[in-house]
Amino acid sequence: MNKHGWGLASELLFILIFVICLIIAVLGLRQLSLLEEFNPNYHSNTDTNNDAIQKEFNYQELEVRLKNSTIDYVKDVYNNELGLDTLIIKASLLREKGYLNNYSDEDDKYCSGYCEVYLNENEEIIYEPYVKCGDFYESKGYVERKDTNE
Repeated sequence: MNKHGWGLASELLFILIFVICLIIAVLGLRQLSLLEEFNPNYHSNTDTNNDAIQKEFNYQELEVRLKNSTIDYVKDVYNNELGLDTLIIKASLLREKGYLNNYSDEDDKYCSGYCEVYLNENEEIIYEPYVKCGDFYESKGYVERKDTNE
C-alpha cells in the first residue's frame, strides 16, 4: 500500500527550506539595493553632488525660504520697526530686490506667494509665509488676492 510518496513531514521540511531560501534571496537583493521598497535608504539623498534627487518635492522648504528672505528684508528696510498694520511682502518683490533666489518647484516653475508680517500682543514680530505653486501646492490659509498686483 505504501507507494513511497511524500509524507506530511517531508512536505513541511520542503516548505521550510523553501521559505528560508526565499528570505535569504530577499535579504541579498536588499543588500544589493535591487529591491528599493525594502531598502531603508530608499528615500534618502544618495546623490553625492548637492543636486538632490528627491522622490517628493518639499514645498514647506519654499515656505521657510520665503520666511527667511522676509526676515532679512524687514530687517534691512524697516529696521524691524513695525506699526500696527500687517505687512504683506510678496515673493515677487523679494526676488526683484535680490532677497529670494531659487524659489521654484521641482519642475523649475516659478512659485508665487507672500509673507504676512505683524506684531503680536507681546510686541514680537510674527512671519507667516504662504506659497502657491501652480495647481500642485497651496499653503493652508493662502489668499490669492493678497498675492496679486491689484
